[in-house]
Amino acid sequence: MIFAISSVTRYRAGLSQEHPFGYYLAALAHVKSTPLIGSPDAIQNSLLMGRFGMYQHIGTSLWDISQFCMRQCVELGYHAPPKIVQEPLHEQKQRRIFWECYILDRYSSGILGRPYAIADDDISVELPVLADDDALKAANVASLSVISGATPPFPTEVSVFVFYIRLRRISSCIRTEFFNGRKLHSSSGHGTPMPFTSAGYVQVTVQNFLVELDAWRQSAPVFTTPKSLYERPEFYDFLLEKDKLSLVRAAIHVAPKLRNNAPPSDLLAQALLSATRVITLYSNMLANSYITWTRSYFQGIFTAGLSILFCINTGPPTEPPPCPGTARPTDTLQLCSEILHSFEKEMPDVRSFTAVFDELKDAAIRKVQSHSDDNVADGHTSSEAIVAHRGIDAHQGTSTSHMHTLVPNVTDHSSSTPMEIDLNAQYFNPFPAEPAGLDWPIMTEEFIENLEAGLGEYAWGFAGDDVYDWSLPDVS
Repeated sequence: MIFAISSVTRYRAGLSQEHPFGYYLAALAHVKSTPLIGSPDAIQNSLLMGRFGMYQHIGTSLWDISQFCMRQCVELGYHAPPKIVQEPLHEQKQRRIFWECYILDRYSSGILGRPYAIADDDISVELPVLADDDALKAANVASLSVISGATPPFPTEVSVFVFYIRLRRISSCIRTEFFNGRKLHSSSGHGTPMPFTSAGYVQVTVQNFLVELDAWRQSAPVFTTPKSLYERPEFYDFLLEKDKLSLVRAAIHVAPKLRNNAPPSDLLAQALLSATRVITLYSNMLANSYITWTRSYFQGIFTAGLSILFCINTGPPTEPPPCPGTARPTDTLQLCSEILHSFEKEMPDVRSFTAVFDELKDAAIRKVQSHSDDNVADGHTSSEAIVAHRGIDAHQGTSTSHMHTLVPNVTDHSSSTPMEIDLNAQYFNPFPAEPAGLDWPIMTEEFIENLEAGLGEYAWGFAGDDVYDWSLPDVS
């Protein structure tokens, strides 16, 4: 199994002629004599199968594997501190096994919208210590708790692992806050019922999570010479934007709609920014051969593209101005389509999804171009029309109204240098409070959820070839 997993990127890069699935089949030949239940080794064996299943269809639901592994962790008591003092290396191994199961559970359950295998409140075990196994041996301590809070001066073999655990814990809190067990009503200081979905509550909650995500990114381990994808700052940025997009889309789902049934404009602006960055960052990493293709990456890019389409279709029938430092939304949609088609070459079974996306993308672009042509016919260029709509000085690129940044704490993480952004909120936020009620293709949250439901099953479950029989909506 280790050969199967490690050979994936080498085979896809043309550095090896041995197909990874051959190693996987060779491993399965010994599965009957391999422990898969009741011990730490059994859980690790299952985790290896689940890891390979991220790259190849193995005929088993990865969500089922994650649930199976977590149930064994709970039975063995790995979710809580050990009841007796254990040898440091042994306890470190238990912590690493549990938190690996946690990552797989949170990620797969979050995408599929299914229950977690264990609630965060039921987890009391600490994170793995930031030390290599050799350092633990050399420490010569009786208990792992003696060095649990120590922070080494340089990244260790578990630094990225712990960094990723912290992200999954934040995303778990986000999902729990917006979808699981939320209270329909709470009480304000004056005893007045305050719905969870009140605009103020949602806005404050989103901003708090955005700050927490940015703080997570700032705590990333820094490698002077990255040896893999997981040590690269652009990959950390990619993970950050993916979770920001998930956060904002969850908020859009529960936030009170405006009088025109549109979501709050600042949430749309953040969704557009994060979705654009998800697509752009992945494209850059793919071009540099830093990242490979997996079903879960396909799901992430597809979702980001749908989010941009939703943002375009929710606003007026003009193309929103690009977010700072990003391409035009229609250009990003074209890039997204190219990426999805590159997946299609390697995973032919995604063709139904790429076909749906192309239909929606082309319909949205036709609408934008049609409106632009109408403006030209009226004697205005499309850019002038957008500028006039936003109240922006066409020559200065700014407005005379108050200048401020819509999304705080924007940082260029690759250089660790704060970005000097002084933007007019009306320009950065391309979605007015009441978009024009023109004939525009409707892409509702329900429609997007239906698309993503099938895609989530594809990415993390297993279904036959005839499952994905999409009926395209009328978007003409």
